[in-house]
Amino acid sequence: MYFCDGFIKNTSTIEIDSYNSLYNLKINLITLNYHPRQIGNKTERYALIQEGERDIFIIGLNPSTADETKPDPTMRRTMQIAEFNGYDGFIMLNLYPQRSTKPKDLARNIDIDIHKRNLEIIEDLLKNNTSIDVWLAFGANICIRKYLLSCFKDIINILHKHNANLFYINKLTKAGFPPHPLYQKTNYLKPYHNHICL
Repeated sequence: MYFCDGFIKNTSTIEIDSYNSLYNLKINLITLNYHPRQIGNKTERYALIQEGERDIFIIGLNPSTADETKPDPTMRRTMQIAEFNGYDGFIMLNLYPQRSTKPKDLARNIDIDIHKRNLEIIEDLLKNNTSIDVWLAFGANICIRKYLLSCFKDIINILHKHNANLFYINKLTKAGFPPHPLYQKTNYLKPYHNHICL
């Protein structure tokens, strides 16, 4: 297990302070043009897709309230970071598709049917892309349910199958997991070479 110091930088991105008004205007373009399509319903969300010229796959823990009509705070922050790194589109995925505003309210036991459906949709979306960048953004709450680590294992196997480039933000958690994006003060994505024992 080790940490990687490399940064992803897009040469076309102006590097200015994250609180600068010009930066904030630029960063909010994805939000201003928010028009994703959703795969899911009121209880599960498998994917939230807003395609651009350069897309990034994002894998969170589980979906909250964001849908095709409005983003939630995590989705807004995620879009800001994605655009800062040169992406103008996103495919938002999750380790587990059950909607819940609080991870502690996730089902105690895995629903195999929705997990299998989640894997099928991820596989289907990946196979339509040749160059795949994936931002792992699920945070330390992966440990809140034992099955979430199993979900990650299944998903990471699919990502390796498609030779995906993996990234994370800021620094890994103490357990070596990619952090959640919401309260991160930095905007740079880094290559993820950390292999968690699964």
